[in-house]
Amino acid sequence: YDSGTFGDIWPLGHVTLSINGPFLSKTALAAALLHDVCYPETWITLVDLHLPNYVSVQLFKDTFRRIRNLSIRNLSLSDEATVSFLLLLDGIPLRSLSIVGLTLTGEGRWIRANWTDLSSLDKLFVSDVTIIDNLKFAMTSELMFLLQYQKKLSIINAKMFLLSCYLTQMMVNAEYLDVSDNLLTDLTLPYMLCDSGETLQNLRVLNISGNHLK
Repeated sequence: YDSGTFGDIWPLGHVTLSINGPFLSKTALAAALLHDVCYPETWITLVDLHLPNYVSVQLFKDTFRRIRNLSIRNLSLSDEATVSFLLLLDGIPLRSLSIVGLTLTGEGRWIRANWTDLSSLDKLFVSDVTIIDNLKFAMTSELMFLLQYQKKLSIINAKMFLLSCYLTQMMVNAEYLDVSDNLLTDLTLPYMLCDSGETLQNLRVLNISGNHLK
């Protein structure tokens, strides 16, 4: 790939890249590709990404600030890579993030990213989540910083059995919430809704289909 090639045919409406190999072994090539296609007008889709550590995430450092809409399909993240990924999103004008097919290899210990500013993120879509070690994975209460700003939030088929009242009380902007195909029950759903207390006051759409509700 010659640096600048895709830049010559800018602007592109949508670009899909499947370059996991170069991300791990030919970082200069991957960085050149990303630099040439990442613009505010271009929707970026990345496919088949395995990010095991801090170093593997740094390729995005100069490009994330230039994009507004990002989709990722088939993403594998360690705890170290997750924290680095979230810190790169700190304060950037990203409006939409979609991740389909997410594998988490760590324990959900993302405390170092807890003060990440994601206030510009209006839409977060996450589906088909695999957690390698469910028993060691952290409680979702530590994800408050990640879920409190969105107007449209989808967490689908993530084996989620609980979304705490404390967390939903912080989701003051939520107008659309899709938690379909999870493990919510008649006991945990009222807790999520704070037992009919004041929560999710701006909500217009709630999808709870495909859960263990009687």
